[in-house]
Amino acid sequence: MAYSSLLRLSGISAIIGGLIVLLMYPVRMAYCPPLSGGTGCVVFKGTFVLESILVLLGIVGIYLIQAEKTGIYGLISFFIAFLGGAMTVGADWTHTFVEPALQELLPDLAQSNSPPPFFVMLGLMSSWLLHTLGWILFGISIISARVFSKWAVLLVIVGFILSFIPLPSIPVASTLAGLGLVWLGYQIQANARKLRNQQVVPEVTGAENSI
Repeated sequence: MAYSSLLRLSGISAIIGGLIVLLMYPVRMAYCPPLSGGTGCVVFKGTFVLESILVLLGIVGIYLIQAEKTGIYGLISFFIAFLGGAMTVGADWTHTFVEPALQELLPDLAQSNSPPPFFVMLGLMSSWLLHTLGWILFGISIISARVFSKWAVLLVIVGFILSFIPLPSIPVASTLAGLGLVWLGYQIQANARKLRNQQVVPEVTGAENSI
């Protein structure tokens, strides 16, 4: 039961994370652009730190369900996707808390439109690149396992790739990625219910035999 409960938690996490991406990302870009401050924007951007953590939990559920069918490649691709997702949590944390602090402490820097220092850009870009690469590799293992819908995975991958294109494409990117994550979350839930039913039947049969 604990295993199926973990899977249900993973599915719920993926659904909520997908809904945050789907519904709130376009609003964030419109009303809380980079380097924007204020308590409201900090709280609003904080939802994306939560989203990144929830998607990580979703990845765990996907891997556990299909682990036997994907072998060593599935494990390696899961590790890369998880590592990229963990680095994305750090990037979102930086956008949420560090950027407003820089605007408050160094307002001239925030208004100069100059690019961030090299190592800051390197860290942020490597996080997003590894995150996208991890999902591409992990997506291949998901498609090959044929447990989850390949279209759900493709929506997520295409959405993440489009997020690297300039701002006008971001609503499209977040819509695709959000829909794909919600879809995968529902499929995790379905697999968790199926597993739970399979566990309940032997317990009932065993009780009848003991009588």
